[in-house]
Amino acid sequence: RRYASAEQMAEDVERYLDGQPVIAQDDSAAYRTAKFVGRHKAGVAAAAMVAVALIAGAVSATIGMVRATRAEAVARTEAETSRQVSDFLVALFEVSDPDEARGNSITAREILDQGADRVTTDLNDQPLIQARLLLTIGDVYRKLGLFADALLERSLEIRRAELGEVHPDVAASLQALATVYGNQARFEEAGDLQARAIDVEEQLYGREDPRVGRSLTDLGVVLLRGGELNEAQAVLERSLVIKETALGPDDPELATTLTNLASVHRRRRELDDAERLYARALEIREAGLPGDHPDVARSLNSLAMVYSRETWRSSTRGAGSSRRRESCSGVPSRSTRRRSAPSIREWAMGSTTSRA
Repeated sequence: RRYASAEQMAEDVERYLDGQPVIAQDDSAAYRTAKFVGRHKAGVAAAAMVAVALIAGAVSATIGMVRATRAEAVARTEAETSRQVSDFLVALFEVSDPDEARGNSITAREILDQGADRVTTDLNDQPLIQARLLLTIGDVYRKLGLFADALLERSLEIRRAELGEVHPDVAASLQALATVYGNQARFEEAGDLQARAIDVEEQLYGREDPRVGRSLTDLGVVLLRGGELNEAQAVLERSLVIKETALGPDDPELATTLTNLASVHRRRRELDDAERLYARALEIREAGLPGDHPDVARSLNSLAMVYSRETWRSSTRGAGSSRRRESCSGVPSRSTRRRSAPSIREWAMGSTTSRA
């Protein structure tokens, strides 16, 4: 644009130096905005920071609201699912009511069979409730010494279809089916399922979560029962580290892992290592459980088996080659309860000698 006079040009130069819009430049909103920002940098920057803070706060509040709404929806769904499951189970056991049975004797097995049939046929329009009940009934079958892997397989199939691969309920179904396969001596299949459950839990909770530690112990037991001692040792040692870090060195959960790790060493005839681990498991259990608790008795029995094996070995190789220690360090004695660990050793040695 041309200037009408030198005076007009001088005024335009002053405007330029002052950061004002100049006549020579085509007028536009973007141009005037840029000039305004240039003249008020500090103010515009402060206003921008306030705006960003307001937007961030609004986004955070929205995210929080969405999460709360989702949590509330999940809680409502869980409550409704639990109610429907409860109603279904109550209806299922009505067959044992004298008015319903009409004088006929109804066994627990018949109730379970009828329940499994009803769940399979009546709840196809409620797949997640169907999956939960199939898992529950399948677990009851297992505890009765019966195998219902078909029910558990169907529960897993439904949950995968409805929830996807990475979900806590899918992990639970994988573990339940792995337990049944393990009881059927299908150790390879059980191990594969347990490993997949661990993968799901690691994605959900992280690799160092105690829930992962528990599942690793379960996998270690499967590997131990299947005779894969090296793999079992590695898995159980990782489980032990996770539990010790997350739960502390004296948590009762450690005792289960220690006991199974000790069993790996006992199977290898590494009796000193087995004794040390069994003794630590016993110490943890005695500190946290009543003296007549079955888990305490199991730990005492495990130590007795090690001491009996040591005594047999020493009797066949000669007393000079015995590697027995004279006491079980770290195992507390209780005068008010059954045999302590040292007396178990004496009992095992005496019993073996007398049998020989």
